[in-house]
Amino acid sequence: MGSDRKVLRDALAALSLGNISLLQIWVELLDYTPADSFFLQRPPLPIQYMAAICNVLLLGACFFALIRLTRMVNQRFGAVWATLMALAIAAIPLNALRATLANYFPLLRSNLTVRIGVPGTVALYAGLILGLAFMVLRLRARTFGIALTLLAEISPLCLLTGTFAVIKSLSRRPELFVDGATASRLAGLKSKGHRVIWIIFDEMDYRLAFVERPANLVLPEFDALRAQAVFATQAFSPSNDTLSSVPSLLAGRRLMGEPTGPARLLAHFRDAETMPMTPQMTIFADVRQLGGNAAVAGWYLPYCRLFPSVLAECSWVGQGSLLTITGDTLATNLVNQDRSLFETSAYSIFGQSLMVKNRIGKIQSLRRTGVRYAADPALDLVFLHYPIPHAPHTYDRRTQAFTKANSLFDAYPDSLALADAALGELRAAMTKAGLWDSSAILVSSDHYYRASVQFDGKQDRRVPWLLKLPGQTRTVGFDQALQTLLSRRLIEAILRGEIVTTEQALQWLAGRSSESGEAGN
Repeated sequence: MGSDRKVLRDALAALSLGNISLLQIWVELLDYTPADSFFLQRPPLPIQYMAAICNVLLLGACFFALIRLTRMVNQRFGAVWATLMALAIAAIPLNALRATLANYFPLLRSNLTVRIGVPGTVALYAGLILGLAFMVLRLRARTFGIALTLLAEISPLCLLTGTFAVIKSLSRRPELFVDGATASRLAGLKSKGHRVIWIIFDEMDYRLAFVERPANLVLPEFDALRAQAVFATQAFSPSNDTLSSVPSLLAGRRLMGEPTGPARLLAHFRDAETMPMTPQMTIFADVRQLGGNAAVAGWYLPYCRLFPSVLAECSWVGQGSLLTITGDTLATNLVNQDRSLFETSAYSIFGQSLMVKNRIGKIQSLRRTGVRYAADPALDLVFLHYPIPHAPHTYDRRTQAFTKANSLFDAYPDSLALADAALGELRAAMTKAGLWDSSAILVSSDHYYRASVQFDGKQDRRVPWLLKLPGQTRTVGFDQALQTLLSRRLIEAILRGEIVTTEQALQWLAGRSSESGEAGN
């Protein structure tokens, strides 16, 4: 009878271990908030909930077999080998706990690496594992029994989790995540001003791209653009966070963005005014009012849910999460949910992680769409927001292929090379369409490289800002402080035909470089 109770306890404990191992999956599926939904292209699918329930049972069966095996090892080979097996069993659920807590304590994820470096992080975790092993060895079988008893006691949580999964899957509202219909095309601004291509390379660093470029990094497209553009040497973005910086750039006013639903972003302005961000607050509405056509291809922000009524074309991709990278079928979710237990966004024992593979697909999709929009003469303003050179770093500049895996700070130059390649294909497509020389091109970033200290021990808060006007053939430096927040008004002036020459652009910038208030840094 006692033996039967022990088997039952082991089974219940194994089920709890399976449930805990999927804790991060459960948090994503059950606890995503209205703020989280802002970044999702769709809510979780019912089959994702079903796969998670099945995986708890499958993992529970595996843990049960390992627990029974550990008992046998303890009897035949002693406590040391049994301890090693017990630690191996605990590794996956403990890492799941760490990954889940990292959502609330950033030091448990990449921020820890930023603070103490990769060697320090490895040493810290190695010390924790050794300490745990020492504690288990000192207490031996007693620890193992206590742990299994506690796990068995919390096994009813598995039933509770499964019940919540069913309720959540039945209450999902996919209609809230549908992109809005874009506006019909207008005649355009050909008789008024020049078309503008506004490109934001996410987290592109001014210093590393232009001032202290790594010796083995070549950026021919950025250098070629600089040779025929107004080149700002003291440009600063509205914020060091995309969620606030990009909406600020589009609105021309500094704001803090607060997502509150799939298609709702609250804008907190510096004067304490707060209001939902609407299409009418953006430069896209001004283009529409002028009779022109605006288009967006971007990542991270749900542009096509926020601003479709003032856009002639729109395409966007989300940043990627466990809710979106595990696939759309039951089979792929069964496999990928379990695979996610052995990798993070940057690291994977399988080479490229699911997050990395997902990001590669998004980058390629945006590049294709961006080229199509930029080469369309009927579009007067094209806003491109690329997820490069932002991490994860997936591109190998030596092979010019997306083959990098488990790459952190030292791979940032490869992503700069990818940004250069993206700029090059835009130039090639526009040149072929006869639009490069006749278009204004504005290239900048939403914020500097925030992890640059880990790359070379330095940090510079400046961002790139290059403006090529139609017909411009020489470079002109602009060395005064420039708030990129002014970009919206500058682009509007170009679209209206008020700024045509380099001299006019320089005068306009000089007259506003000392402005404070909304444009202050």
